[in-house]
Amino acid sequence: MMKCIILCIGFFVTGSLGNVASFIKPCPLTDSACIVKSAEIALPYFVKGIDEVRVQPMDPMVTKDIESNTDGLQLSLKNVVVHGLAKCKFNKIERDVSKSTVFLDVECPIECVGNYKFGGKLLVLDVEGEGPFRIKGDKLHITLNLKLKQNTKNGKKYYKVSGFDYNYEPLSKFTFNFENLYNGDKVKAEPIERILDENWKEILLGIGKPVVKEIVSRAIDNCVKFFQNAPTDEIEIV
Repeated sequence: MMKCIILCIGFFVTGSLGNVASFIKPCPLTDSACIVKSAEIALPYFVKGIDEVRVQPMDPMVTKDIESNTDGLQLSLKNVVVHGLAKCKFNKIERDVSKSTVFLDVECPIECVGNYKFGGKLLVLDVEGEGPFRIKGDKLHITLNLKLKQNTKNGKKYYKVSGFDYNYEPLSKFTFNFENLYNGDKVKAEPIERILDENWKEILLGIGKPVVKEIVSRAIDNCVKFFQNAPTDEIEIV
């Protein structure tokens, strides 16, 4: 989801962070079942944010303005708020110690609201509009691979995020509501609304791409901040 922030959860152990995240159950690095269970318990707390280690809130998540030009459609999203990340379901979290990587497989309900402006072509039709929008669905599947490396500071070892990649796809239908298409002309809007309903998956993979990118970027930034404040001997059981 979407969501390197969840990977951090699997690394929590008792220690100096115990007072900050006392709700985390420590797990060995290779015990994937334990990490998943611990992450499920911790997620509702973690997405609220942890000031002590500068982890920002993720549900709700307010994003920066998003600009995109995909397949001839110029899209501008402002005042975007994302809901649902606190209800993510973990399918798998795996740590490869030899490669210093973490793999995450997660499904999340997503609701995005805000203001939109777009123009150009939506599939085969010209489209224009500006106003409030909502995109909503029950299952967005995200896989993420996180690469780590270690550095040393003041005699302590810390993890640093050296790279990541991710993929996403919807596993349930997503609905789109763009108000004020064609300045409120409902006759002109009807064909676009039909396209949005019938071709929701293809459209989500286009329109939704910058939104998912923003979610993952925020999560990665949270991981970076977390790792900067937590020595490795406080966040893992070797």
